[in-house]
Amino acid sequence: MSSLPPHDLIAAIRNRDPHALSWVYETYGPRLFSYLLRRLGDPDLARDAHHDVFVRFLERADTFEDRGVPLIAWLFRLARNLSYRSAAPPGADHSIQCDGRGRLQR
Repeated sequence: MSSLPPHDLIAAIRNRDPHALSWVYETYGPRLFSYLLRRLGDPDLARDAHHDVFVRFLERADTFEDRGVPLIAWLFRLARNLSYRSAAPPGADHSIQCDGRGRLQR
């Protein structure tokens, strides 16, 4: 599976090819989990976020565009975004407002 060009790998993932999905999980899963564990500091939160990364990955596989950026970069971006949500206190407001002068506020 590692010999597939990125475009073919993404096509296989979009088609839900079990070999492609397994390869992505086995190849990138451990690095993503280590990253999430370092960011979140809690193994349970890291496991939950790790699961969510791959769920989101499958949900959004059709939106991935091959722009020459490695697939792992997209997965790490998903992991980073999910880690922000996982680390936030329950009920935290993630919205961003504009103050009327063009400056963003949380």
